[in-house]
Amino acid sequence: MMAKEHSSNVPSRRQIRDALARHVEAFSGLDRDGWLANFTDEPELIEPADAPARYGREHFAEVIDRVIAAGRVVKLTPVLAIVNGNQVAAHIDVESITGGQVARSSVLEVFTIAEDGRVASIQAFMETADPSSPETWGDEGQRG
Repeated sequence: MMAKEHSSNVPSRRQIRDALARHVEAFSGLDRDGWLANFTDEPELIEPADAPARYGREHFAEVIDRVIAAGRVVKLTPVLAIVNGNQVAAHIDVESITGGQVARSSVLEVFTIAEDGRVASIQAFMETADPSSPETWGDEGQRG
């Protein structure tokens, strides 16, 4: 992956945290238009983190459209957010309810925020197993 160029006009920490809050609120509320408006015109999506990058709002639209079409109720809860420069790394707990079935997982997402305070890029590290399960722990018996 090539290094991203960073502008000298870095958004403020407040703008970065606000972009994350809008992301969480709009997705949890299944506010498609509000969620998509929080992205730049040609945002980058890397989901999962080792997948090829995709560019354009249409890829983000596909994500929320699948959730809406499935009749899911989704609640995103930020656990931790660390801001460096124009990026924020966020640990987000995800609760998804479909047909009365509840699924819980976690995602680590790295957001790059544009000068105007909108999301320019998301790289998502997605959990595919129960986080309390030893299968998700490193060789030393620690989660990671």
